[in-house]
Amino acid sequence: MSISCDTFRDARILVVSDGDSDADMVRGMLCAEFKNVVTATASKQVANDFDHYQPEVLIFVFSTLELTQAYERELLRVSKLASTLPHRTVILCSKEELAAAYALCRQGHFSDYVLFWPLVHDALRLPMAVTNALRDLQHCKGVMTAAEAAEMTRQIDALEGLLTLQLKNGQAQVQAISQSAVRADVDIHAAIHNFAQKIMGKGMTDVLLVRDSARLQHEFDQFTAQAVKPSFQALHHDVQPLMQWVQVMQGRRAERLAATEATAERSRRFQPLVLVVDDSEFERKLMGKLLEETFYELAFATSGIEALGMLRQNRPDLILMDLDMPVHNGLDTLRKLKASPQFADIPVMMVTGQSGKGIVVDCLQAGAVDFVVKPLEREAFVKKLDRFFNPTAQQHASPPNQGVL
Repeated sequence: MSISCDTFRDARILVVSDGDSDADMVRGMLCAEFKNVVTATASKQVANDFDHYQPEVLIFVFSTLELTQAYERELLRVSKLASTLPHRTVILCSKEELAAAYALCRQGHFSDYVLFWPLVHDALRLPMAVTNALRDLQHCKGVMTAAEAAEMTRQIDALEGLLTLQLKNGQAQVQAISQSAVRADVDIHAAIHNFAQKIMGKGMTDVLLVRDSARLQHEFDQFTAQAVKPSFQALHHDVQPLMQWVQVMQGRRAERLAATEATAERSRRFQPLVLVVDDSEFERKLMGKLLEETFYELAFATSGIEALGMLRQNRPDLILMDLDMPVHNGLDTLRKLKASPQFADIPVMMVTGQSGKGIVVDCLQAGAVDFVVKPLEREAFVKKLDRFFNPTAQQHASPPNQGVL
């Protein structure tokens, strides 16, 4: 489906900068394409500007990437909406910081970057980046999560079984009706024949005198052929379209289920995104090693604040959250995430070296779906992850606070 440029004409765009002149320049470059472009340069108003305007695209226009990242961290720390409101981010950078900007975007910290200093031959690159960001935001509203994919697979499998059973039962009923009609035809024909034989024999001479038995037999045969048999033939004929309908439905079912099965197969191969949140580089590498041969796609965040910022770029299907982190520890981050209607349904598994009953209870009460204590045993840990993405495995999964503890 194509998207008209006018679709984004009314999109809300917030330009934040450490200088009025740069912010005004960017706004001027975007106003031809977008009606609602606002600038903000007062760093103390960072949260108020964002929460009031609720932009769909946030553009960072700072002289260095260090200032850009500092602004974003402060925004995520103070704002009530920045970590939960769906939006995309575009950073403007200099030629000297181009590689660093690319790395930040590739790691999921920002949505896109534009080489702005100098912006010599491609002034349209900026509005194009904003348009692409809006397209991506619109597209992601309909992206299927791993949980939804698993539920689709379960429903398709259940539907296929139900349709197969119902068509099989329907065919059996139609065949039973057809066979009953044939048996009734035979039985009635035999009954009439036996009654005719009884009349023509000696069993009813005291009731009925038969002078011409051959003619009487002929009349019974005529009665059977003209009155009884046509009725059963008509019944058998009327049953045939139903039989044909069942056969046609079976053929159509096979065609439709082939298509839905292809969809189900794609959902079975759906690669869930797992976000690992840990301030220790060693622990992040260890987690990557543990899960490198699984079908999970991994993303990494070095802090709770960074994790909350990454959620708006790529929604994970499961978060593995370290408990002991500076500034915002894992429990604080968990509580902030669960307070957001947009992200509250993302399952979070706490991963820590602590095993005290109090901390376990606090995490589970805050909304964690499980609690895992380091060091991790790979096979048990992977099975624990599988229950979030495999409906069959989930039925046999251990309840929270068991298994790897």
